[in-house]
Amino acid sequence: MQAQRTRIPFRIGQFNLLCPTYGVKWGEREACVDWRSKEEHGGSNWEQRWPALLRILTAASCDVIALQELEDSMRSSLEDGLRSIGLTLAWFPHPGRADAVGIAFKTDDFSIENTACKDFPLDDPKATSGLVDLRHQPTGVSIRCVSTHQRGGNAVQLADTFEFACAGTPCSSLVLVCGDFNEDFGPSIEPFGFRTLDRGEDEPVVSRPEHKQCPENKSGQGKIDYIFVKGGDEEREPVFLERDECSAETIKMSHAACVETGEWPSDHGMEALQIVVVANGEVVGS
Repeated sequence: MQAQRTRIPFRIGQFNLLCPTYGVKWGEREACVDWRSKEEHGGSNWEQRWPALLRILTAASCDVIALQELEDSMRSSLEDGLRSIGLTLAWFPHPGRADAVGIAFKTDDFSIENTACKDFPLDDPKATSGLVDLRHQPTGVSIRCVSTHQRGGNAVQLADTFEFACAGTPCSSLVLVCGDFNEDFGPSIEPFGFRTLDRGEDEPVVSRPEHKQCPENKSGQGKIDYIFVKGGDEEREPVFLERDECSAETIKMSHAACVETGEWPSDHGMEALQIVVVANGEVVGS
């Protein structure tokens, strides 16, 4: 008798939240009260922005979400907010910087089996990537997720991050590399055997607000936030990427001004998609 095939969906998110320290330092209009210019504003508007960000995170209803530009001043409100929507946060500080990266996951559905981080470069770190190994309790599926904040245009760092993501991974694990890459890779990129999902015709084609697309902006133009996916044993358990309705609506919601500030809640929109693992019946939960 042929084993029953089971579709197991996971909704995955990726979001750079624009931490207060760097938002104020660089005079980002999304991060500042009474913004008139990069030099003229009233300081951090985190208290106003956070409800809008939490509204997006709630609507996204993600199983796993990678986050960048977190910092200690926002940690309490962030962890409390995520806890209120059923998520636990793993935190990975940047060396020598004010911010951190993080990975949130559904508390009731996942157990955490391992965490690790990788600084880059090792001799003078400028960035870090955080990693969690998760076990989906209802099905037994293993997921490794990496959250990264890249400098853009650095092929050595990019390769180092994907090598970190794959090192010592059980062959059956689903591996995700999510982050703000500060680089537009163009359509249909498949780095190091990973896949991503292109934006549809009716979806935003860039990750950041219109004013960030001007030539003088050096911190990343175009689509720079990605979720890359690699299945463990795709011949036996195929993996499909799709944009479900919830993910599509969340992307649009995050790429728009919020009522609290009249600007985007962050200087990045959210990336979101659904991964479907088609598993053999006898494997699930084993």
